[in-house]
Amino acid sequence: MARKRRTTQKSATPRRPKPVEPISLAGITTTPFAGRRHLVNVDRFAGTPAPEDGVAAFIDSLPGILAGQAFHNLVQHIATARRNRRGVVVAMGAHVIKCGLSTVLIDLMKREIVTGLVLNGAGAIHDYEIALGGRTSEDVADLLDDGSFGMAGETGAALAAAAERGVREGRGLGNALGWHIIEQKCPYRAKSLLAVAAGLNVPATVHVAIGTDTVHMHPNAMGAAMGESSHIDFRIACSVVAGLAGGVWMNVGSAVILP
Repeated sequence: MARKRRTTQKSATPRRPKPVEPISLAGITTTPFAGRRHLVNVDRFAGTPAPEDGVAAFIDSLPGILAGQAFHNLVQHIATARRNRRGVVVAMGAHVIKCGLSTVLIDLMKREIVTGLVLNGAGAIHDYEIALGGRTSEDVADLLDDGSFGMAGETGAALAAAAERGVREGRGLGNALGWHIIEQKCPYRAKSLLAVAAGLNVPATVHVAIGTDTVHMHPNAMGAAMGESSHIDFRIACSVVAGLAGGVWMNVGSAVILP
């Protein structure tokens, strides 16, 4: 009977990686500072106007560098667009309202400088709550645990009613919610972007992504109406853009939905 050969397995020694050597910089070439193109120059630094010089002097004093130059360009584009009777549309997220800038945009609409508004769903929620009670924005951390965050019944009911009306009358969600605010005589309707836009016949559209807004969790939420009324607003916004040649489109405070 043949004897089995006994084999012994040697434990494998782990292979250690070689140390990474610093790269050699010997072959790097440099260029003279004087021949380089620069984005920042002291000639474009901010000025220091006197307090009595007014807001125009302050704006002129802003640095012509990066965002400062972009702001100057924006002012010029808006001024040129309005001189030529072209459109100026503000596409905005909810934080524009939460930071208290609705009154500025309302003034610009009344002066026929801003000719269109484009909001996301959160913007419509905050705009309605401002109209209803003059306040908005909850403490998320404080209300999330017990499930009460975003559950104000009046807000959900208003958005649901506006969505249904926007479909029924073919006017879209933004205009329907604006008229809802007006007809319900909300106490702070003069501070509402959507209500003022509706009264001035300025196109104001609301672009909803189902599931992103608190009102979509309310028991009276109707996905079909919300989606169709928002789709009407999408088509209205497309009509606005189709006639925007020579005009201005600003995106403020929305990094996802509106871009």
